[in-house]
Amino acid sequence: MNKLSLVRLVKKVNSSEKIKKTITVFCYLVSLLTVFVFAYMLLYFARSSLILAIKYIIVLGFPFLLVGLVRKIVKAPRPYELYDFFEKPPRAGEGDSFPSRHSFSVFAIGTLCLLVSPVLGIITLVFGALLCFCRVAQGIHFVRDVVAGALVGTISSLIGVLVLI
Repeated sequence: MNKLSLVRLVKKVNSSEKIKKTITVFCYLVSLLTVFVFAYMLLYFARSSLILAIKYIIVLGFPFLLVGLVRKIVKAPRPYELYDFFEKPPRAGEGDSFPSRHSFSVFAIGTLCLLVSPVLGIITLVFGALLCFCRVAQGIHFVRDVVAGALVGTISSLIGVLVLI
């Protein structure tokens, strides 16, 4: 997505209070869904074995910490920091745009969920893709940020399953 397309999209979303509010609520709901799926998966693994539940936490936790570290090192600016979208930025702070932690989390959890409940995993991943679009439409992330987060989440979960679970 080029700069002009991004600016048009974000301005269109923010020109309507209804669209803006709907996208914000959707993002919160997907984040909440992801937390519930994480809890479901944790309970599922814990019923089998406490060791398996701990491995599940490691499979998700270690890459999550690495993503946070990469964000601090890269310090990539967010779109709203570079372009004049808003009078007041949607959140405080600078940088930390690359990779997206939201997309990482939902894709990491959704990928692991595919092993236990394919239907719930697919639902989580579909909502995750929509969340990625919404984060870009809100001017919070660039496409590269959400794609990188989704790829790292998916790949780290697959590697984690092969190595630990």
